[in-house]
Amino acid sequence: MYTNVRRDVDAYFLNEAEFDYYRGVQLGAAEEFKVYYDANELYEGETLQLRATKDGVAYASSAAAVATVDAAGLVTAVAAGDVNITATLGTDEVVVALKVLSLVEWDKTIGLVLPTLAGEKGDPVGFNTKTYHVGYNAFKSLKEMMDNAQENQVINVQNIRSEEVVEIKTNGVTLNGINYNRNPNDPADRFEFSFAATDNSQIKEQIHVLADNVTIKGFSFGGAARVQFFKQQENFVFENNYVENPVYTKPEKLYKETWFGTNENAEENSGVGFIHGGGNAVDHKMINFSIKNNYFKNIADTVVYLCMPVGLEFHNNELDTYDGVGLWLDWGSLYGTFNIKGNTFKNGELFGFYCRGYGSAPGSTINIENNVFDNVGNNGKGYTFDPALTRVSPSAIAVRNYKESGDATFKIQGNDFLGCAMALSMRNNYASTITFTYSSEVKYNAFINTAAPEFYQRTRYAADTEATNPNDTLFDYNFFGSSETVKVEPTAAQLQGAKDGSNANNFDTYAALVAARP
Repeated sequence: MYTNVRRDVDAYFLNEAEFDYYRGVQLGAAEEFKVYYDANELYEGETLQLRATKDGVAYASSAAAVATVDAAGLVTAVAAGDVNITATLGTDEVVVALKVLSLVEWDKTIGLVLPTLAGEKGDPVGFNTKTYHVGYNAFKSLKEMMDNAQENQVINVQNIRSEEVVEIKTNGVTLNGINYNRNPNDPADRFEFSFAATDNSQIKEQIHVLADNVTIKGFSFGGAARVQFFKQQENFVFENNYVENPVYTKPEKLYKETWFGTNENAEENSGVGFIHGGGNAVDHKMINFSIKNNYFKNIADTVVYLCMPVGLEFHNNELDTYDGVGLWLDWGSLYGTFNIKGNTFKNGELFGFYCRGYGSAPGSTINIENNVFDNVGNNGKGYTFDPALTRVSPSAIAVRNYKESGDATFKIQGNDFLGCAMALSMRNNYASTITFTYSSEVKYNAFINTAAPEFYQRTRYAADTEATNPNDTLFDYNFFGSSETVKVEPTAAQLQGAKDGSNANNFDTYAALVAARP
């Protein structure tokens, strides 16, 4: 009988393994640190007692939202999921893996955030023809929902005013705000996103994206809101969102020629950008991001900063009044296809699009098409550049260091450059590594300046020469004017880096250009 061997406290054993251990000790075997329990699955609300063979053990749960554990080793199941309970004695650890099962049948593919949610845990809630369950896939706050999110869950976020930092740690989550199917750049829809409207989904604190395949659609961001990434992430979608006058803490310098990574420190606002993606700048890449149909207004910072991006779709966004860069792609391993199409950059202090990339195989293709750059790069607030950093100028489009270690193709087509002090700052710097190709075509664009700029394009800085930075940009089928109807002839000095044979087919008016655009 098991009772032939007695523990100091309990007069029974959970299983034969526990009995065998104590019998062995009674017969002279050395004592060891072990933990015994009689189940590895619990239903919500159930408890499980862990029994250690020695005193002084500390217990910890890997997921308190799934199960908690007290100082005596009593585990309480909270919500469905997997959890590890770690028992520690000195330098020794025992890990107990448990699964908590749900008492309620609920749909893990959908979720609901509703501030007015009422009822007890497990109560069904009908909303927009779907049934949710309180405390399982229906919560009052976005933070609670994210703490309980399931993979590939589509979450309906209603009329929230979220003012707490939210971490998205679950892959495949889609957050749909009230306005997820509206475009804030449509005048008929914009008011519905504004903070004057009463029926929208507002976020006024930081969102930390720590998972892949995350989508955020239809929200209004203000207050201390920003969206940050601290390690490599893939397939992030930011679409149909409205951002106005965020007031988060920003770094002292809004521009520098070294990277703005974060070293995975989620507590430090060390990088620029309302959307900031920057890990350790060694192997943390921002892969296949999609940023479309968003409205950004009064951003006292860079709008979007991505360190080590691999491919990007940046379409139909409006960036109206910002202090830094509209879209900034940074650092060495920058490759893939980057489509920047149909956007409006307006009243941007330093740059519309800025790309600093040494690149790596298989190289980069950057298509900048059908955008408007209106009063961009004029540095009206008088930002002071470090005089030692002389390889880029405030401009609508700026790139540098292309392409020292990979091929590069630039297609700049169908854009309007309106009142920009410089349209293009394109330092290629590749002549010393001629095994790589560099192609840049500038076609069907409008360059309209009331006063003639010093440069429409500049390609050489400091000690650069035609030998180090050749004339390899083809300009053609463009319109250069002091107004939409008054044509001007650009000088060779204004089009630094232009290929021989450029400007053979330029247009006489802006209207003629628009009519001929592909």
